[in-house]
Amino acid sequence: MPAFEIYTAPRIVFGAGALGKLPDLLPPTAARVLLVVGARSAERSGLLARLERLLPVGAVARCEREPHVDDVDRVVEQGRAAGCDAVVAVGGGAVLDCGKAASGMLTNEGSLVDYLEGVGRGLQINRPPLPMVAAPTTAGTGSEVTKNAVISGPGFKKSVRSPLLIPRLALVDPELLRGLPAAVAASCGMDALTQLVEAYLSKNASAFTDGLALQGIAAAGASLLEACRGDSDDAREGMALASLLGGVCLANAGLGAVHGFASPLGALFPVSHGVACAALLPQVVRANLEAGGAALRRRFARVAEALTGERFADEQEAVARGLERLEALQRELGIPRLSALGITEDRLPEIARGSRGSSMRYNPVELSDEQLLGILRAAL
Repeated sequence: MPAFEIYTAPRIVFGAGALGKLPDLLPPTAARVLLVVGARSAERSGLLARLERLLPVGAVARCEREPHVDDVDRVVEQGRAAGCDAVVAVGGGAVLDCGKAASGMLTNEGSLVDYLEGVGRGLQINRPPLPMVAAPTTAGTGSEVTKNAVISGPGFKKSVRSPLLIPRLALVDPELLRGLPAAVAASCGMDALTQLVEAYLSKNASAFTDGLALQGIAAAGASLLEACRGDSDDAREGMALASLLGGVCLANAGLGAVHGFASPLGALFPVSHGVACAALLPQVVRANLEAGGAALRRRFARVAEALTGERFADEQEAVARGLERLEALQRELGIPRLSALGITEDRLPEIARGSRGSSMRYNPVELSDEQLLGILRAAL
């Protein structure tokens, strides 16, 4: 059995109503909390007022988009000015990433840019961030248990990465997913599924992540459509679990070409991370299977059985049905084609070049430039 090493949150609290336990779960030293939320939804839903009753809030910071360097700098300034000693981020993946980056920069010197992979000076987070609680309100990124935060800037979308950035507490309350718009639930849910599938097929997969990934894929397969179509407690719980397990898996097994593409798509176009992943998952899997060998097909056959909840007569049928299911999810969830997102043929080489970042190194096969372009054309 190959050796492996596992990073995840020191404490995970999962279950409907878990948010109400937050006052008892805060670090004992938390006297002034920097509360990070989204643009307006937390206020409109009453969630912000509830959090202000539950927490000793020193400052409220809003993350109104997928976070840019300037956004994190602003949040850090708010936290310092208010003398905050802990961070609580409640929101989607963008909010959690903003809170994680801010918690790191509140205790480490210099500019955030200097800590971003492939952009700055290659500095490492070496001082423990402020204690942080992450509570997701979407089921997608699994950022509550990962060691990176994705940050944008002029022409780039990169990660600041360190095991120290993993939140002290991941509080996953499926009730926080209630009322999520269907389009957001769809793109986030496909992102969660992508992370699980890529982690299972990754070169860096382990016995530990394999079991979690298959469980998460089964949960997403059973819950994703229902979570987007109606008000189902079971579907919310299934997708919250899938997202959480996806975060654990990606933090330890790595990802692949789908997330490789998502970085330049998000940096060069107004395309959200979830939509980018949703638009490319079946196309990337198909290309990997065509370029890979028998071992990869055997692994994807297990993915297919977990995703569909079925047993197949042979591996060939399993692979075919698994690909059909991924393509059907794209259609049934209304995931847009790349062309509908404003992406044209002439920009594909630029996207392909930009895809060769940290995520791509764990893709199960080496893909040529022409194969990368073929994937993009298939999704156009």
